[in-house]
Amino acid sequence: MRFFSRWFCGAVAPRKVMLVSIPAGAVRRDETSLAQQRGWRRRGKHYAGPFATPHGTWLGRVEAAGDVFRCYVKDPPIDIVSRHEKWPCFSRDTPDGWWRINLAVSPVDRDVSAVILYVERLLIESHRRAGKT
Repeated sequence: MRFFSRWFCGAVAPRKVMLVSIPAGAVRRDETSLAQQRGWRRRGKHYAGPFATPHGTWLGRVEAAGDVFRCYVKDPPIDIVSRHEKWPCFSRDTPDGWWRINLAVSPVDRDVSAVILYVERLLIESHRRAGKT
């Protein structure tokens, strides 16, 4: 205890902290949704746009049916996605390359941006797990 008190007595006193106030509204929050920022277009209850990842971009569609979202991706990298634990959620929808992704749970706030982020994260995780970073 004596050692600590001698050591502490020689320490430099802390400096005063100055608080800086910023006027309210100086930095405005961006109100644009992620879907709009990414170039997704809305037509009624249907959305269309790109699922963009560092590994590539795939056409996508999201359809809102009440509280449920139906999600589709065109020509996903099957050899990569088939190794992901969510692979059973993928089903071929049409012969022209569209695959449906069955969502276990739809976003509570019914925001299509959450669906877009989920699919993009799934595609990114698939590439990482396949060792193609």
